[in-house]
Amino acid sequence: QVLDGGEGEVEKFQPVIRVQDSVSTRREWVTQGLERIFEYLMQRKHEALKALGEQAVAIFFEVWVDTEDGDLLKEKTRSMAESCLDNLEVDLLQGEWTIVEIFEALNLMRYRNELDP
Repeated sequence: QVLDGGEGEVEKFQPVIRVQDSVSTRREWVTQGLERIFEYLMQRKHEALKALGEQAVAIFFEVWVDTEDGDLLKEKTRSMAESCLDNLEVDLLQGEWTIVEIFEALNLMRYRNELDP
């Protein structure tokens, strides 16, 4: 089923996650959900990404922080966070800065610093 949220079509994704499901099943659903969020953020010249700003980075950054080293999900979410950062940094450098953009830039720098090895 496809939903139209006014900003474009989004495929409906509603898995039923049950406590008794295996850890690998739940992890796969989380991974699929994050991949779909990322795909949506990258659509239409990154309109949704720009609207969310640094909050979009936080979605992937927080999962990256909480995931164990060596886990494939850790690498995927790091890559997604870095892609969001790359696009937001370019956009931020092209405009005039208000106090909102200054705080946005500070948060983006903090995320970039944490993600850089």
